[in-house]
Amino acid sequence: MHYLESCAHSGMVHSISVCHTKNLAITGSEDAEIKVWDLDTARLIRTIRGHTASVSCVSSCLDDTHILSLSSEDDSFRLWEIDSGKLVTTYPALTKNLFNPAVVLKFVVTPDGKNVISTFNDFIKVWNVSNGEPISIFRRHKGLVMSLAISCDGQFVISGAQDREIKVWDIKQGSLYDVIVPKLEIRNPMIGIKPIAVTPNGQCILFSGMGSHDIYMWNNHSKELVRCFQGHSSLISGINITPDNKFILSSSYDCSALLWDFETGNKISAFSVDGPIAASAFSPIENTILLGEKSGQLHFLRLS
Repeated sequence: MHYLESCAHSGMVHSISVCHTKNLAITGSEDAEIKVWDLDTARLIRTIRGHTASVSCVSSCLDDTHILSLSSEDDSFRLWEIDSGKLVTTYPALTKNLFNPAVVLKFVVTPDGKNVISTFNDFIKVWNVSNGEPISIFRRHKGLVMSLAISCDGQFVISGAQDREIKVWDIKQGSLYDVIVPKLEIRNPMIGIKPIAVTPNGQCILFSGMGSHDIYMWNNHSKELVRCFQGHSSLISGINITPDNKFILSSSYDCSALLWDFETGNKISAFSVDGPIAASAFSPIENTILLGEKSGQLHFLRLS
C-alpha cells in the first residue's frame, strides 16, 4: 500500500467526490472552501472560495465540467466551473425561508450529471442543475431525511430518515417504489438512517443508523437483512462500494477505515489515522482510498 497525505482544510472535511473522467477528487469543508485534487499525485490543484459558511456536500456534474456545492448555513447551492473555479450561478437552498424553512443535509447528482436530488426537511426534491427548475417532489417520510444514494442506472434514489425507514423512489415514474423498515438497535434516534449506499448492480442496500456502529446489508430481492458488518467502535461516517461490487469501504469516527469482502463479509484491511474520519470515498483509478478527517486532514491510500 502506498500512502500519501495532504493538509487539506482548516476545518472538518464534510464531503469527498471523485471525478473519474478528469482523474480529480473534490472536497468540501467546514472552512467554507472547496478544493480540487489530482488523484495521481494527491496534489492540490485549486481552492475555490465563495461560500460564506461550511460546505456540507460537493459533487461533479454536467459531464464532469462543473462542481455543485451546498451550504445550508449560507443558504445556497453553487455551481462552479471545474477547470477554472469560476462561479456560474447560485441557487437558494431555502433554509432561511420564513414561510417554509428547510433543513438541507445532502444531495446526489444523477449519473448523467444533469439533475440533482436533494433533501429538504422530510421530503426530497428532484431539480435541474442547469436552471434550478424543479422536476418532482417526493413526500412520504415522517422525519428529517438524513441520507441519499442513487442507483447506477439513475432510475432509483434511496433515502434514509429519522423515521427509521428507508424508502426507494422511482425517479422516472415519480413514485414510491419500496419501503424498508429495518429492525435496528436504537442508540440515538435523532441520527436516523445514515449513511446509505446501493450496490452497482442494485441488488443490495448498505446502511447504518440510529447510533449503531455496525453496517447492515439489505437484499432487495429477498427483502431481508442478509449481513451485519461489525468492526467499528463509533458512528459510521461513510459507506463506499467498489464499482466491481467486490469490496466495501467503511469509515468511522473511531479514526479507522475498514475494507470488507462483499461476498463473504470478511474484513480484509484496516486503516488508522490520527483523528475521527468524517468523509470517505473510493476511486477505481489506481484503487485509491480517500479519507477526510474531522481535523481537515486528507489522506490518499493506494491499494497494491
